[in-house]
This record gives sequence, C-alpha cells and structure tokens, in this order.
Amino acid sequence: FATFIDFQHRIIPDEVSVGGMVVGIVFSFLIPALQGVTTTQSPWIYNHLGSLGKSLLGVLVGGGSIYAMGMIGELLFRKEAMGGGDVKFLAMVGSFLGWKLVLLTFFLSPFLGGVYGVVEKIRVKESAIAYGPFLAMSTVISMFWGEEIIKFIMRGYGF
Repeated sequence: FATFIDFQHRIIPDEVSVGGMVVGIVFSFLIPALQGVTTTQSPWIYNHLGSLGKSLLGVLVGGGSIYAMGMIGELLFRKEAMGGGDVKFLAMVGSFLGWKLVLLTFFLSPFLGGVYGVVEKIRVKESAIAYGPFLAMSTVISMFWGEEIIKFIMRGYGF
C-alpha cells in the first residue's frame, strides 16, 4: 500500500508506517516467535520481554540507519537525501523483522533503487526517486531469504 502511494506522491503516510510500527511492537510482545524467540524453560514473561526488546532494537536500527544515511547524504549533496517517511517505514520494518533482517534490508535497498535511479536519471533527468518501493522489495527479500543470505555472507567471511 505504502509503495504505491510513494511511487505516485513521494510520500509514505504516517498512518501506515507509525501505525505499522505499533502493530509490529505489540505483535512481537504477544507472539515471541515473530522475533525468533523460542519457548524456553524461563518464565513466560521473559520470552515476551525478550521478543519486545528485539522489536524495539529493530525499530532503532532500522530508523537510525536510514536516518544516518540521510544526514550524511544531506551533508554531501547539500539537499534532502532521505525523506522522513522512509525513516519511519524502515523503523516499522524493524519492529517486525528485528535488527539483523532490517539491517540486511537497509543494505539491499540501494542495489534495487540504484538501477532504477540510473534509468530515471537518463530517461527524465530526475535524480530524486521514491525510495519506499525499494525498501519494500528489500523487506520481502529479507523476510523470505534473509537468514540464508546472512549465513551465506558470514560463511564467505569465515564467521
């Protein structure tokens, strides 16, 4: 939903991203398996609080990483490099996926958006693109294949 709005209007509504962030945090608390927390011998609440912590860390890493990238881009290019909607959108993704997969999403997005950005620059001489759709595509990749991608990368570096 946010992808189509971003493509057309270059805006991601807060109702989608902030509302989704709240849903992700609440669901992570209620369903610890969403964050990969398995039932252990510890008391019930520890599993739920651990999952909540992972969700909140995902919010910070997701929103923080893209916010930092936007600030660096603004310093380099002397104009807005990343919209606030993108920051909130990736924070929302982090609330569902946790810090590892949202970080993977953050690093996959420029590869997908870069190809489109180059084509658009040549086609219409426009350098600004809607970034939300590429965050969304990277999120889908991270959801379905993220753990395998991370394992592949870690094996390649000998970890």
